[in-house]
Amino acid sequence: MKKLISLLLICLGSLWAFAQSEVELTIQLFTPDLIGQVTVDQEPFITWMGTVTNTIEANLKEEEGDKEVIVVVSVHRDKAPSISVGARPKLSKGGMKKLTDALANLAEQHTKFTDYSFAVMAKVNKGCDQELEFEPAISYPQKTEMEAFKKLEPADKIKEISIWMKEEVIPIVAYYENRAEDQFEGVRSMGEILKQQKYLKARVEDLTENNPDYWRATMEMSQGNQIIPFTKACMYLADGAFDKANHLLFVIRFFSDNESLPALFLDEISAKMEVVNDEITSAINQGIALHDQGKYKEAVSHYNKLLKVFPNSAWLNYEHYFSGAAQMKDEDKQNDAWTASKKVIYTCDPLYPVNVRASTGKEGYLLFRRQEINSLFKKKEDLKSDFVKYADIALELEDYGFAAQLYWLILSYFAKEDYDNRNILAHYLYCLDKLGDTESVKNFKGDFPEEFAKVEAERRRVMEESPTYKAFGKPE
Repeated sequence: MKKLISLLLICLGSLWAFAQSEVELTIQLFTPDLIGQVTVDQEPFITWMGTVTNTIEANLKEEEGDKEVIVVVSVHRDKAPSISVGARPKLSKGGMKKLTDALANLAEQHTKFTDYSFAVMAKVNKGCDQELEFEPAISYPQKTEMEAFKKLEPADKIKEISIWMKEEVIPIVAYYENRAEDQFEGVRSMGEILKQQKYLKARVEDLTENNPDYWRATMEMSQGNQIIPFTKACMYLADGAFDKANHLLFVIRFFSDNESLPALFLDEISAKMEVVNDEITSAINQGIALHDQGKYKEAVSHYNKLLKVFPNSAWLNYEHYFSGAAQMKDEDKQNDAWTASKKVIYTCDPLYPVNVRASTGKEGYLLFRRQEINSLFKKKEDLKSDFVKYADIALELEDYGFAAQLYWLILSYFAKEDYDNRNILAHYLYCLDKLGDTESVKNFKGDFPEEFAKVEAERRRVMEESPTYKAFGKPE
């Protein structure tokens, strides 16, 4: 794409001798090449871009005075291109209408997956050397899309994210995974899963952490390219499992090269997820306010309505339980309600940092470890040690898939002294063994049954030395 754009820019250098005004054009691509080369057919698209620039140039030749003009074009998959034109000083009324009409009447171009956006910047004669605003104000694609997203109803926001994943992001991820060399069987296997949309019918966990090919793919990727855990996060987003996706997206950001495919999508995903999370928080806080006023039935009714929109929110499910239990005078009924509710809550988020009761040392220790998650990643200097602690907590809470993901990253990126020379490979393979993967361990040398026993002994020692564990008279 870059080479073709360069050729196009060279062609734009010529000026018409008979024109009233001189026009100098430059192009800025908003869509990264890694995405652009998948979402458009390059040769016809470049030809069409040439038509766009020629149209802009021809119309601005007739514009008098010194001006600066920007034309922002967004090409879509299923509708006509969006075009925004702004100038400083503003174009003549007739000139603006003629230019916008000419651009609107061009033959439509469409993308295969996600939008493709670019800007054509025109310097008319001497340009503009004044600090003026563009008139009318230019609509930039990312800002326009976010404004439209914010206006959606909560349920429609969730649906929009799911569709975005299924129809735009995941097909691009699948494209690159399927292009991997034959020797990278794990990566290609994940690409096939996406291509065949198996995630629409199967549990994400069964396609990823419970699938040895997922871990093979994880180990096949080079440093800085987190496309495999990103694949899992995208499937979670498509399924509306935002809590689980957020854990992965948080980690992926720390270990992704800026030019890798996941990194190119992370900002937009994070922006949309922030909007959704803010709405969930605001809605739950309304229920908490009712609860604090002693209006437990009203709070439960409020949460029931929210659960129809946000069924996979661990926090919402917890507050629903909490207000329901507040109406129960029988402690046994409260305990039964928690036993049922925690299955739902921990399915939404295995690392949800709250537990209701602990009657043994082990339960107390695990409750403490859940709560400890909230204290992580507060200080930059503790970043590496916090990742190690995060992995250990995930292991202890039996979220083996997430723990394995973290241990592999720790093993790949951190120096041995960052994790006190522990056998992190054994921790990683221990988690895979717990997930039923007996194949990956064959790629490594060592007496891993013995090492696995050491991992278990180490975690037990840490637990038994914990003041929280010792505070309970009943250990197990």
